[in-house]
Amino acid sequence: MTTVDYWFDPLCPWSWTTSRWMVKVAEQTEVDVRWHPMSLSLLNANDQQPFADFNKVGIGAVRVCAAVHAKEPGKLGELYTQIGNRFHHSGDWQEEARFIDFMALVDSYLANAEEVRPKVVEALAASGLDAGYIDAFDDDAFDQMLGDSHLAVPAGANEQELIGVPTISIDGSAGLFGPVISEVPEGEDVVKMWEAFSTLSLNPNFFELKRSSGRPAPLSTRARTS
Repeated sequence: MTTVDYWFDPLCPWSWTTSRWMVKVAEQTEVDVRWHPMSLSLLNANDQQPFADFNKVGIGAVRVCAAVHAKEPGKLGELYTQIGNRFHHSGDWQEEARFIDFMALVDSYLANAEEVRPKVVEALAASGLDAGYIDAFDDDAFDQMLGDSHLAVPAGANEQELIGVPTISIDGSAGLFGPVISEVPEGEDVVKMWEAFSTLSLNPNFFELKRSSGRPAPLSTRARTS
């Protein structure tokens, strides 16, 4: 059985897209996925406005994930699924946010900040988790847990450099940022992509692979045609 450690921030649509691929990989192969929280708000901390306020909005959901990870790590994957469905397939401003530029996204989140917490409350209930976990949403004491989760990313022989989410480690190998994908693979492509990614990930000589062109919004094809 191959063990995959997957770090995510529930706010990120790119991480969500990759995570849905990893769920399919686990269903079709001998792979066990262990989910870990990573906070983009902490990684990209900025005291300047409006970024400081945006990060305050963005960190709540991942704090709740940190609280669950600390006590019931085996249930974090289901919570991530429930939060992700409400954030990225909601049919509202939050789903549409992935089609706009970053500053417009910041404005959208700040204008609708009060709607984020109720979605996490719903996700906890749908996951069968204690409603009290929502208390972590506004509790910065959980930021230390998030920092500890960041430090747990294996770095191999290199210094740790956390770029963002998704970050994946296979069987304890040095964590890699990515793969960043626009759509969730279907059919045989699920396993073919996994075999290619795992081969590169486990090769200590592999460093980076990146397209130079712009990328489409995550899940853009499905969202625009549904």
